[in-house]
Amino acid sequence: MTISTIFDSIRTACSQLSTVSQYVHLNEDKLAEYAASLKQEESFQPTYDTIHHFMGDAPAVVAYILCLDSINFGSGYFPYINKRPNMSGYFTMASCLKDRFDAQGVWSAKELIQLKVKDCHDIFEQSGEHPLQIELMQHFTYALRDLGSLLADSFDGSYTKLLKSANNSAEALVDILKHMPYYQDVSAYPLENNRTLVVPLYKRAQITVSDLALAFNYKDNGYFGDLAALTIFADNLVPHVLYCDGILSYDESLIEMIESEIPIEAQSKQEIELRGVALHAVERIVEELKKLPDMPNLTSQQVDVTLWDRGQHPDYKSRKRHRTRSVFY
Repeated sequence: MTISTIFDSIRTACSQLSTVSQYVHLNEDKLAEYAASLKQEESFQPTYDTIHHFMGDAPAVVAYILCLDSINFGSGYFPYINKRPNMSGYFTMASCLKDRFDAQGVWSAKELIQLKVKDCHDIFEQSGEHPLQIELMQHFTYALRDLGSLLADSFDGSYTKLLKSANNSAEALVDILKHMPYYQDVSAYPLENNRTLVVPLYKRAQITVSDLALAFNYKDNGYFGDLAALTIFADNLVPHVLYCDGILSYDESLIEMIESEIPIEAQSKQEIELRGVALHAVERIVEELKKLPDMPNLTSQQVDVTLWDRGQHPDYKSRKRHRTRSVFY
């Protein structure tokens, strides 16, 4: 008897979503050619970026990753925040946190619990000139406090004990993290006859696993026996890359909203489809990659990182993508 996992439930829901979606559609006829182009262009060997991310002893890196992914959201706010020169919103936040760890070391659980909004303004270099800067820093503060409470209540204040309790299982770590409010990344997609399709994505819980794997080169604190089970980390960049590359098509009304820079409401049909259909698209790309000769067994995680890196190119950055004010990405 096959036991369904968290990752199975994500894949199944997104596959079902793709059959009923109204605003985002997968161009199945382009998948084989696209997979072949990825094989030619990409290495599929993601590595840990030490320029923007903290490096120290093992316990400190575990702490940094858990703190970073607690606040690894805000793409809908990033047009309004102060950014460091030549850095995106994400890299600004990652670098600011790195500097804080370099200068003052690891937060204790008690320090996280006692964190104030002003502290986050200072750490992440936000002046509060715009109301959305204030709102995002409030979210960051609450998310980090949640992490502090989880550490204090269940893991004797130890980041490493939290990680070790997962017993090298990606699913177990996702299951631990998803109980914090800012990790409860589950949507209810409305169907006919008052039915709903529950769509779990757990973007930040999953990317925590991936970031730990990268930071520790897939060994020791970065070893997860079921790492290959991860899906993509559904955000607003991978759907954008897939749309620009012709793998996803959008309804004209959605295109108009994106081009007009109208925020897509969190938990709306459009927003759920953007993330969920993109996730299913990458699952299909992975299937097509496996059909190609001389290809290793590639994972959704590897394809996600490859597409995310591709999205940093000016050709993709210059085109508008969807923005949603969400605490999940």
